[in-house]
Amino acid sequence: MISTTGKTHYWEQDTRPGALPFTAGRSTSDALSAARTANDSLTGDRPNREGHIARSVPGLAWKRRETDRNLRAFTLIELLLVLALVLMLASVVTPNLLQLYQRTAVTRQAMQVQMVLARARTRAIERMGTQVFQYKPGGNSYSIQTWYSAEQKPGGSDARHDKTKREATGNFVPSEDSTHQLSSSCWFLKGSQIPSGATLSRIFFFPDGTATSHQLGIVGAADEIHWISIDPLTGASRRERGTRGE
Repeated sequence: MISTTGKTHYWEQDTRPGALPFTAGRSTSDALSAARTANDSLTGDRPNREGHIARSVPGLAWKRRETDRNLRAFTLIELLLVLALVLMLASVVTPNLLQLYQRTAVTRQAMQVQMVLARARTRAIERMGTQVFQYKPGGNSYSIQTWYSAEQKPGGSDARHDKTKREATGNFVPSEDSTHQLSSSCWFLKGSQIPSGATLSRIFFFPDGTATSHQLGIVGAADEIHWISIDPLTGASRRERGTRGE
């Protein structure tokens, strides 16, 4: 535009945000901040901007749904189903664990008796004196005791032939006793060679390594039985596993 004086004039567009609101009592920075907030076209949508972006982007919307689903609490039906499943598993596993524990207890006690029998044989050889392994059928206690030799008994005979002297408690040396006991869930069975009505059963181990032939059984709460047989020539013990029905 050319004025009457011949000079060219240019119009300048005012790009300021417009008239500032009433600013009495406020600083210039506060007034500018209020103006920017008033002219922001997205201010009204600001609280929902995150949801708008999530809806516009498929991947973000899927992730948000997954997050909401994961944060959801368990329902009562789901808890009852889990509890029923746990009870079902416990009813199946518990009996098997109990039987395994009972079998393990019988095996452990049978191995302990074998160790005591081997100790009695070793004591007889080392001390050159007869040792006797004594137990009560139907009970759970057993012991190793030293037996007087025929030379120490005036007018006596060999212990392996004199059954009367085997029943005499005076033949034992109490100071050299070694008493043991099975666990409360295990007990001794009477072997086939034990006379009916016998309250005690004895196995003799002699200084030459031999022993009296014998077989004893150890049983527990399970149906498993451990039979221990004594070899009369070597005095060694052999253990076999069986069941009550056999």
